[in-house]
Amino acid sequence: MYEPELKWIEGNPDPTETSINPDLMVELSDGSFDIYDLKTAAIDKQSITKGGHRRRRFIDYVQEGIAQLVNYKEYFKFEKNQQLAQQKYKIKVSEPTLILVVGNYDNAEKEEIREASRTLPEKCYIIDYDTLNAMFFNAQ
Repeated sequence: MYEPELKWIEGNPDPTETSINPDLMVELSDGSFDIYDLKTAAIDKQSITKGGHRRRRFIDYVQEGIAQLVNYKEYFKFEKNQQLAQQKYKIKVSEPTLILVVGNYDNAEKEEIREASRTLPEKCYIIDYDTLNAMFFNAQ
């Protein structure tokens, strides 16, 4: 499901945010959905991480995408929001995997992403566009 607009019915402490608009909701074989956010490949960035091994973390651009995904997950913690998503789009979310697609082979070094991912919320992953494309083509 591409960019469903889901109004906040309950649970939102920010009155200026009236709805969420995830980039992609991907249906799994059990009928539930995972949440994807698509950022640009950030080709103007040398790396989507910063810092050395001990303090490896994502750049702010990536952190903003992660925060956005966590906000989407928060939306589905409330029963009335779940009911709206089910009624309007037939979207069922219980324990979603959160996936941020950002970067490419040139700026998304796998080991650096693994190190920076140590601080991610549970079931939250970063994948670059080139890897996503390779996974798609290899699955066919």
